[in-house]
Amino acid sequence: MAGKDKVKFGFVGTGRRGLNHLRTIKTFEEASVEALCDVSESNLEKACSEVDARTYVNLDDMLANESLDAVVISTPTVFHVLLEKPVALSMDEVNRLFDVVEK
Repeated sequence: MAGKDKVKFGFVGTGRRGLNHLRTIKTFEEASVEALCDVSESNLEKACSEVDARTYVNLDDMLANESLDAVVISTPTVFHVLLEKPVALSMDEVNRLFDVVEK
């Protein structure tokens, strides 16, 4: 990535699914795994054997201490995640989406 910084990733949940995401993300030259968060110390130890990242057992601590560009959330399905992201970046994009839906 000429002249651009790497995308700094944090991970919440480093169990089986989280490890799979981590293994994929770390293969991208444009990505950097910076921080891992899990309530399970054994999950964190296993993940740390694959990447050199700071670890947290508390999400608030990770978010307060890290400057992340993206966070991968791989927690068990019993936990709810509320996410707010815009459907598009401009009204032109929104109108194009409506056109596609109407077809």
